[in-house]
Amino acid sequence: MFKRTILFLISIIFFHNTIQAQISDNDSIEVKKVRTLQKVSQAAYRKGDFELYKKYVDSLQLLAKEYNLLEDEVLAVVGQGIYYSNIDVYDESLKKYLNALDIAKELPEDSKTRIIVLANLGNMYNNLGQYNKASQTFKKVIKLAKRHENPERVLIASYNALGITAMHQKKYEESLAYSQKVDSFATELSRNDLKITALNNMADSYVKLERYQEAMHNAELALQLITEEESIESKAESHLHIGVSFIGLNKLPEAIHMLTIAQEIAKNNQFLELEMHVHEYLAKAYELKGDLKKSVAEHKKYKGLRDSYLNTLSEGKRIIAERELAEQTTLLKEQKKSLSKQNKDIIIYGSILCVILILGIWGYFFNRRISLKKQSTDLIQYKQLLENENQSLRAKLNTVLKKNNESLVLTSISDNSSKYQNSSLSPEDRDVYAERILQYMEEQKPYLDEDLKQSDLAEALNMNIPQISEVLNVCFQKNFNNFLNLYRINEVKKLMNNPNYEEYKIVAIGYEAGFKSKTSFNRAFKNLVGLTPSEYRKKSA
Repeated sequence: MFKRTILFLISIIFFHNTIQAQISDNDSIEVKKVRTLQKVSQAAYRKGDFELYKKYVDSLQLLAKEYNLLEDEVLAVVGQGIYYSNIDVYDESLKKYLNALDIAKELPEDSKTRIIVLANLGNMYNNLGQYNKASQTFKKVIKLAKRHENPERVLIASYNALGITAMHQKKYEESLAYSQKVDSFATELSRNDLKITALNNMADSYVKLERYQEAMHNAELALQLITEEESIESKAESHLHIGVSFIGLNKLPEAIHMLTIAQEIAKNNQFLELEMHVHEYLAKAYELKGDLKKSVAEHKKYKGLRDSYLNTLSEGKRIIAERELAEQTTLLKEQKKSLSKQNKDIIIYGSILCVILILGIWGYFFNRRISLKKQSTDLIQYKQLLENENQSLRAKLNTVLKKNNESLVLTSISDNSSKYQNSSLSPEDRDVYAERILQYMEEQKPYLDEDLKQSDLAEALNMNIPQISEVLNVCFQKNFNNFLNLYRINEVKKLMNNPNYEEYKIVAIGYEAGFKSKTSFNRAFKNLVGLTPSEYRKKSA
């Protein structure tokens, strides 16, 4: 449902010696300005005034950069990321965290500032559904934090995040245990803000376990602790958990009342994900009550917010993929430079050798350069395939179709279309058939049938084989087998990123997607993606 993240700039203020917002008489005027901004930004955050908080951290970032205060600049950029995370604009939040990580490269790996950046990045992995990445990141954070004195607040936020990961993986008892550990730490440290978060997260776990009375009890305890100094989002979360618990107990009027309060808070403060979940449960409550008209209205609101929310996730995943691909491309360029130097050395020293030896060595390195060039091309194709991961393959192919049509207009005729000059199909006919093929592939998924033949597709679409071949070649620049493999590989990638298929062997996923053999699956995946299936799964983990 909704599990609260402890955002690190606020939750570990006292862990970092540069962000305690304590102003010393020995500080310079510049440092005093920065400390003052840190103090007022923290106050604005705790009150839930995120717009004011954003103004403060923006000013803080500019001042820290101007005064060459590296750690303060990094933390200010993290603060900007926290702002965007709170209003569920995950693509912008991710960009800020990655920017902070780049700025912090000059700092030691176990510096407290870098730990803060890593921790917030781990939270973002959770938000984007990259749960294995989140788990790995937080285990690293815990390891680095234990090298410092008084790491309790870092451990609190890390355990909280691991609880969120377990929740998303449907390990509800494990999630509850992490939240209880956070609650125990928060009690020892007399931190009401962290205790509120823990209580709300425990309530969420109890809801999932259908232990509604315990869920309600914890959410009510959280409400009792919330003051004007605490974040307003926590108040909305508590009302949401109580409302959902009332649904589980079949107390629908009480549920609707609590959910309506949560919805008003979420809407007024732009808590996109929270508001989305509130509408989801309001739709359920009205349906159980028998008010189908209101249920449908709430479901439409939920769907609209869900589309906006998924768009932020899609962009965030694209950013992660592009960063990883950029690292791979840089590595390839370095390999090419190294290879070029080797070629020059060989030419110099090879002059004393016989012509046959020189040609043999040159041939080896020439083939090696060709291989690297091919890898680079494959990476570009991989990047294009990963862009906007949540966009359907049909939409991507429609873009290809449009570009090919524009190319045909500009060049009169293409290589693929030249052999169809005498075709009975007009350009308009081809467009109609192309759209028919895309719709059929998306809705019926015939590619999942390992025995699918071109004649089967032609029969299903009331076309003949030459027409199928012409449309695929001219409109999409692909033959029948390549076209099928595109859909099958796309399906494989979806299954690999689906938590329900984590325990599946790679070859089993290939069979699920319509491949007939392990060999054809591995070859097609490598050709299209530029990585083997196992390499891709490892990078996606």
